[in-house]
Amino acid sequence: MSNITLTAGVSQDTPDGTALVTVNPPPAPGSQLNFSLVVIDELGNESLPAVCVVNVDIMPVAVLEAPPTISSGQPIPLVGAASTPVGRLKTYRWTLAAPALAPPT
Repeated sequence: MSNITLTAGVSQDTPDGTALVTVNPPPAPGSQLNFSLVVIDELGNESLPAVCVVNVDIMPVAVLEAPPTISSGQPIPLVGAASTPVGRLKTYRWTLAAPALAPPT
């Protein structure tokens, strides 16, 4: 893996297919980073660019997974492990958002 620093509009070549990129100057929260990759073979032939967009988080993103149905009275497995932090996650706050509803009669 190559460690590289990129500035907008300036390309940098590496010898391998993985790069750990530092953006200079650091991106503003809520912005988007547009990356492109061109590969060059030993004959000098260049590929068309592959592109991707990376969003810069301004806050953590909670992802909650739960089974669609459960048996009455059974514990409900809730999973928030796919949540993404800005920095490191400190706390998971679990809340039952509304009172349990009785089944329709």
